Amino acid sequence: MILDAFTRHYKLDSIASVPRGLRDGVLVDLLARQKPHVDRSLYDAALEIGRRFNVEVHHATQVSRLAVLLFDALRTVHQLPESARPYLEVAALLHDVGNAVSYQRHHKHTYYLIQHADIPGVSDRERELIARIARFHRRSTPQLYHAMVADLLGEEIDLVRKLSVLLRVADSLDRSHHQPVRTLSAKIGRKEITLKLGLRGPIDLEMWDLQSEAELFQDLFQRKLTIEAGRRQT
Repeated sequence: MILDAFTRHYKLDSIASVPRGLRDGVLVDLLARQKPHVDRSLYDAALEIGRRFNVEVHHATQVSRLAVLLFDALRTVHQLPESARPYLEVAALLHDVGNAVSYQRHHKHTYYLIQHADIPGVSDRERELIARIARFHRRSTPQLYHAMVADLLGEEIDLVRKLSVLLRVADSLDRSHHQPVRTLSAKIGRKEITLKLGLRGPIDLEMWDLQSEAELFQDLFQRKLTIEAGRRQT
């Protein structure tokens, strides 16, 4: 009745609905007042959810930072749209929330918690994709035959598989949870991708863990993954 009266009063032909609510606008407005040129509402909302489930904030933010650095450095390789970047960022921030239920099979608990989380600024379908990306950060790989991949649409399959592999690499680069990687860039060749890392600490555990992800990376992106570690930076 309100909408009908509004349309009649202003003599409108139609009204278009949007998949956002007052809460989203309030968050954006509050953040814009503090940082006029940077919209971090989705990142901050996801981080707040992570805190609610007692994630290790330093690890979560480090993995998220490395994941988006990988996304940016490998744009010509993964060829995903810019709109996919926030999915990876949020999935990385929340990839360990399942530990609040149990460490065992926490990747599956992570999927469930994100799937049912109230994340301002994302639609139900976007939240589902984020949950699946986070679910694949460990254990089962995002193969085409996996049930969590097989029922997706064509473009969604590509997105979930590629972003989850980037997340796995980013997670491996902080396996010690000590944030030893300070900077990351990539040298892209026809048959090989070299990640150049600036370090603030030893990465023995990271290098060991990354070996298990390198094969999956090569299978998906058709390039061998190698690491070039620079001198430690203070």
